[in-house]
Amino acid sequence: MVENDNRSILLDVEEIRGEYPVSSDVFDILVGKVAFESLATSEWRDWVIDKTMAQAFCKEQLVTKYMTSIVVAAEDIYLHQLFRSSIWSLYLSRYWRSMLERNSRDPNLPPSPTSLANAWRFEAIFGIRTKRMHHYYHHPLKILRQHTDGLRAVVNLSALSQRRIRRSELYAKIWRQLAEAFAEWETFQDFPDAVEFFDESALQGDSCEEADQQDDDSKQAEQSACKRDDDFMDRIKEAVDHHQPSDLTRAIALAIEDPEAAEMETVIKHGLSISDVQPDTVQMLRFQNLFSTHRHQLRGLQKKITRKRLAEGKIDARRLHHALLDGRIFKKKERADFDGSWHICIVADASASMGKKTNGGRPWQIAEKTFASLISAGLKFENRIDIYAYCEDGGVCVMTRLFYDNTLYTAIPKGRTPSGQAIVAAAMSLDSRYRNRMLVHISDGAANCGINMGLAIDYCRSTDVDLFAIGCGCNIQTKDFLQGYFASGQLCFIDDIVSLPTAIEGQLRLRMLSKRSFLAS
Repeated sequence: MVENDNRSILLDVEEIRGEYPVSSDVFDILVGKVAFESLATSEWRDWVIDKTMAQAFCKEQLVTKYMTSIVVAAEDIYLHQLFRSSIWSLYLSRYWRSMLERNSRDPNLPPSPTSLANAWRFEAIFGIRTKRMHHYYHHPLKILRQHTDGLRAVVNLSALSQRRIRRSELYAKIWRQLAEAFAEWETFQDFPDAVEFFDESALQGDSCEEADQQDDDSKQAEQSACKRDDDFMDRIKEAVDHHQPSDLTRAIALAIEDPEAAEMETVIKHGLSISDVQPDTVQMLRFQNLFSTHRHQLRGLQKKITRKRLAEGKIDARRLHHALLDGRIFKKKERADFDGSWHICIVADASASMGKKTNGGRPWQIAEKTFASLISAGLKFENRIDIYAYCEDGGVCVMTRLFYDNTLYTAIPKGRTPSGQAIVAAAMSLDSRYRNRMLVHISDGAANCGINMGLAIDYCRSTDVDLFAIGCGCNIQTKDFLQGYFASGQLCFIDDIVSLPTAIEGQLRLRMLSKRSFLAS
């Protein structure tokens, strides 16, 4: 499996050669392989491995091979612990089990780099210990078992950067201890393809005290594995059907592609309380006029396309001289095959400042009235409208979806303002099938937590998302902050939240009705 420049994961076709159709077992393994590569990338697996190898450099090539295999196995154990409650854990387990079966080695032989790592991986993930192993396995595995719980505890760290650094430090510590164990080994020639070759001088098997206990543990682990396989599809269906908030923390960290960027847990959830705010009639009519004009312009463009030289349709008088040549003397008017509709996403600041009472009322109530007017006007048109409210709650960026199933919901303003985090999360939620995608950011203050605003703007630019911001009643410091990130065509200020409907209408009209937007379609 490789990852190309387009961030696509490619599968080796040799793995699915054979009888058609592909069996469900093989397909589950392939899904597990894709899930593994994707989840490993989101946790900066390659970064951790490279940093560990750079810190724990060893001149002996054989020792380096052993440690490389151990670090790779440690990352697998970490991923298993991190996603053990996810549906992906079922696919990952099948993938790892198939990998271990393909790379099996006689345990009576001295350990190779792969077999030592697999012994730890199989024990930590599946809870099964291999018996009657070569005595060279015992000391390294004892060291690795001592660090297994510590490795699993890394998943409790909230920030990705903390988990990344802690793993590299832990692996460096493991390296130093294993290097001492490897130094006790007698130098031997490694034959990777050797099978059924017993080391008669080695101490064979486990101690008598451990044998019975390991038999019981192995049987229980195997029964548990069989039980997991039996209800595999049932658990997948349950996880897919169960409606839960979406955690975008790792996706955002991966999209930004900056391992040093300030990280913040980000969750998108659906609103629960239905809004009782009624749309403003005047505002709704103005938005309807805007959407109607946009539809009229689209239909005007679509009518101009005429296909000629057809075998059927209306007769084209200018091609009657081709009647005896090829018979293609017909024409037909058709709609253009492009879609000029827009995916419009409103991202509104729902921090504590938006809930404070001012002379004109509470800003959030006025914003909700604008949202209600926009939604009521857009229901009859082809454009898609999404509305999110964002705030910081307990160190987490909470994105609340306010409009779904043709119903507007409300949110309670609170917390700080993670604007950059919210913009990236909203941009990632946009439907890529729409050629025209617009993100409207509304805020009354500067961002004070989450990722840098510049990173969010760069992400929108790289994904062809038309981003513009509306500053509501901002002071001089906030204006300077926003002007430092947004270009003049991406930013407008209004003195009071009451002018929000006019500002949104003006920006939508400027973008949706411009000639550039139709040419882009």
